[in-house]
Amino acid sequence: MTKDVILSPLARADGSASCTSNGYSVIAAVNGPIEVQRRDEIPEESAIDVVLRPAIGVGGVRERHLESIIEKTLRQVILVSAHPRTLVQITLQVIAAPDNSNASNGIHQSASVSTMLGRGDLSIDRS
Repeated sequence: MTKDVILSPLARADGSASCTSNGYSVIAAVNGPIEVQRRDEIPEESAIDVVLRPAIGVGGVRERHLESIIEKTLRQVILVSAHPRTLVQITLQVIAAPDNSNASNGIHQSASVSTMLGRGDLSIDRS
């Protein structure tokens, strides 16, 4: 089981990573902290927005479920209280997936956490 991670493959994102493992290939980008729309603003911490785009077609219930898992995971890693009333936006694009892609959660989390680690100035709880 080989896992290849490349940090900062995207020049225009604040942080990015590409992760390949077990037939999956995912590229992730993070932007933020950026200004948040007033309706999504959280007064005492950063809002986190995760968008997962599948390799083929439009995202459905499965992608929304994975987005919520990744958002909850990243909320534990990012020091959201360091940047109140802002937004941290994470976008994951599945580039390739095996035909039987039932257990894809691990690769998505790896790509999103690697992206956060590649981002130098965003406060991350490394404990």
